[in-house]
Amino acid sequence: MPKGPRADCHEWLIDEGGHLWPTRAPGLRKKIGSDLSWEYLQRYAVENLGYCLVSCQTHGCRIKFRPQIIAQPTLVAAIYWLVEQKARRLVISTLRDDWDDRIFTSNWAAVSHLSAEADAQFVARRGDFLSRRMRMDELPRFRPLADLMHFVRERKYIYDRRAFSRLIDGPLRRRALILTPNHDATRLTIQQWGTGYRTYSKTWLDLSKGLNVEDQRDFAYACKAATSYRRAWADRASILEDVDARVLDDKGTLNHVRYTRIIVPMVDINGAQLLMGASVVRPAIDAGLEGVKEP
Repeated sequence: MPKGPRADCHEWLIDEGGHLWPTRAPGLRKKIGSDLSWEYLQRYAVENLGYCLVSCQTHGCRIKFRPQIIAQPTLVAAIYWLVEQKARRLVISTLRDDWDDRIFTSNWAAVSHLSAEADAQFVARRGDFLSRRMRMDELPRFRPLADLMHFVRERKYIYDRRAFSRLIDGPLRRRALILTPNHDATRLTIQQWGTGYRTYSKTWLDLSKGLNVEDQRDFAYACKAATSYRRAWADRASILEDVDARVLDDKGTLNHVRYTRIIVPMVDINGAQLLMGASVVRPAIDAGLEGVKEP
């Protein structure tokens, strides 16, 4: 976790979680895992990782980011940072085909511009998560998921990590996760996240326990993916569905993911409620998403 900015620092990078890093902080280099010079590291972080560069000088402040890949928490943190500034001039630079600079003399005009970018990001990606609900009697078509559900029933919907490890580490290829909902499932806390999901970096996986399920590199994807978990919790019923989606990985690459997943409300050995999710990759699913890289 980065410490607060030093008093003598005038330039920061906002990471995918919305955390502010002084641009030459050793912890930042370690987090990104690069030995590039600081100049190139900043550029790489903004153009490839979706970070936001914010800086303040005597003549004003600047915000630089790439709208296509910036994560929602990053953009929100940039808005909060901007609100706190008292600069007479603000420059917002966005990278699409080329850099575009917009100059503002009002904080609120600049905030409105950033908010519009956030809204546009969600509109542009409305079709990036498509799902199709299936009947539970179709489950036998998907052997690893059917075997999992059979074992769930044998265990009377009580989850124990050791008991389920044979199925999760074997036929499911570690494509399984455990979430714990709060009283109204507005927060779904990650307890376990399998390493078989290839769009998630080792760094994120190592830090994932205790995070809210939306605290991912691709906030828009995470929000859509979490919807069925909340529905399963509210209905106290398992859900089987196909998913055809696009998701940004930690390198900023947009991946096409197609899978069939099951979501099962369960309890742990102490009776606490949880949700188990598991999936199998199915390249044959096609809901019309094109022009993206297969993971």
